[in-house]
Amino acid sequence: MTGETVTLHRHAAGGTDAHGNTTYTYTDETVEGAAVAPRQGEETGNNRDTAIVGLTVYLTHEVEMSPLDQMTVRGVRYSIVGEPGLWVSPHTGVTRGVQVALERIEG
Repeated sequence: MTGETVTLHRHAAGGTDAHGNTTYTYTDETVEGAAVAPRQGEETGNNRDTAIVGLTVYLTHEVEMSPLDQMTVRGVRYSIVGEPGLWVSPHTGVTRGVQVALERIEG
């Protein structure tokens, strides 16, 4: 398979703390065949420069994820921005892939 290998960190309930609150953890899953592209933000200033604000990752449609998950791409950990977008053909109904917007986790 061609493309890049990324790590999907799935958000999952991990138990409860001393106060009975649910705690969360991440389980890691290696995903192969990802296409990675810069994600551009809105135009800035009068000269209309466009800033790179994260990444867009394209995966096969079999990869399911939620906005609470995270992803490591090229050694950097990112959070998922919004809902992952599923690409479905309007002519055949065949699902082709999923697109996910990422932003870098700071701190």
